[in-house]
Amino acid sequence: DRYDTSTFIKDHTIYLYETVNGGIGIANKVFDVWHDVIREGIRIANNCSCEDGCPKCIYPPRLRDVNGMSKLAGMELAERLLTLIQEPTEEFDNKLFGWRKLQS
Repeated sequence: DRYDTSTFIKDHTIYLYETVNGGIGIANKVFDVWHDVIREGIRIANNCSCEDGCPKCIYPPRLRDVNGMSKLAGMELAERLLTLIQEPTEEFDNKLFGWRKLQS
């Protein structure tokens, strides 16, 4: 359900969180496949017929104030993130409460 997650932006950081009490594992899964999520977001925004962003493409349906949001700027930022950030080499192990190297 598109209402199970939301985002919050503060100090140049985007937080993805689950709106279901205790969560249902979506945030953890997104962390594992975030490159694919960003690519799919770019595809959705690019194919959307709106002019400058809508709940179908670049912002969560719960977001009320979208002043200053730009579909083009969002797509450019997403493309830039994909080129700047490399694939992760470590993952957080919940059982050990620490980071470990990913298998090659």
